[in-house]
Amino acid sequence: MTHFSGARQAVAALAITLVAALSASAQSGTVNLTNRTLQRTTFQAGSGAPLQPICSTQRCGAKVIAFTRPIGCPVSAGKTCTFYLHLESQIAVTPWDLAYLRFLVDGATPVPRQTDPDGYVFIVSSDPNSGAFVARSYAVIAKVKNTTANQLHSIEVDIGCDDLTDDGCFAVMDGRTLSTGVYTP
Repeated sequence: MTHFSGARQAVAALAITLVAALSASAQSGTVNLTNRTLQRTTFQAGSGAPLQPICSTQRCGAKVIAFTRPIGCPVSAGKTCTFYLHLESQIAVTPWDLAYLRFLVDGATPVPRQTDPDGYVFIVSSDPNSGAFVARSYAVIAKVKNTTANQLHSIEVDIGCDDLTDDGCFAVMDGRTLSTGVYTP
C-alpha cells in the first residue's frame, strides 16, 4: 500500500459526500403535487397576425396580451384547483434588448412560483442575434382557491420587450399556443 492510497480514499469519500449533498440540495426545491385528478383541458391557438409589442423611445418597454380567458375550477367554495399552463411559441426581439413573458392568474403571480416574484419569465436578453425567431416553451403551475362554487379564475399571458440599447424595442410572437389543464385534489 502506498502513501497515496489513503489520499485516494479520502478524495473518493469527499466526492461521494459532495454528490450526495448536491443531489439532496437539487431535490429540496421540488414541489410534489400528488393525488391530483385531471378534470378538463383547454387548448388555444393564436390566429391572425403575429403579436408585436413595440416602443420607440429610450429605455422604453411595451407589452401585449397573448392569451386571456376565464378558467373554471369545478369544486365548492373553499376548495382548491391546480392549473397547469403550457405556452409554446416562436419569439424574436430586437438585438441586444430583452423579451419576456408574464403569467398572471387572477391578476397575481402564479403559486407555487416558476416565475420571478412579479410573474415574469425573461426569455431573450442582450443577445446580438435575438432578431431571429427562436422556438420557446414554458409552463407554470397555479394553485387557486374558490370563494364561490365553480368559480371562474382569470388567466393572462403577456409578451413584452424592454429597450436596453436606447433606441426602442420590438418583440414578435408567432405560432402561439396555450394548453391549460385543470386538476383537483
